[in-house]
Amino acid sequence: MPPQGQSVGLAFEDVVLLTRVLTELPAEMALEERFVRWEELRRPRVDASHRQAARISEGVREISWWWNIIREWMYWFFLGLFKMHSDDAFVYDVSTVPL
Repeated sequence: MPPQGQSVGLAFEDVVLLTRVLTELPAEMALEERFVRWEELRRPRVDASHRQAARISEGVREISWWWNIIREWMYWFFLGLFKMHSDDAFVYDVSTVPL
């Protein structure tokens, strides 16, 4: 699972998108087709989050606990200093995803 609470955010996104898929897609669409569509919409974002978590987890295993603490502090320093993360990661709105 993604570290630092990301799994909770993904769960909320799942609920919103699943609700939209079940209520906004044409009524003629079978339930199985709706779940397939939901999976198609969610899989890329969930896979990307999983890859990120695996990369972070692997990095933690390779270093001592002391260096991990230093790295955590440095991460936040560089995040603020260079804005390494895109604003898109913080403004993703699942309610606007085209169905």
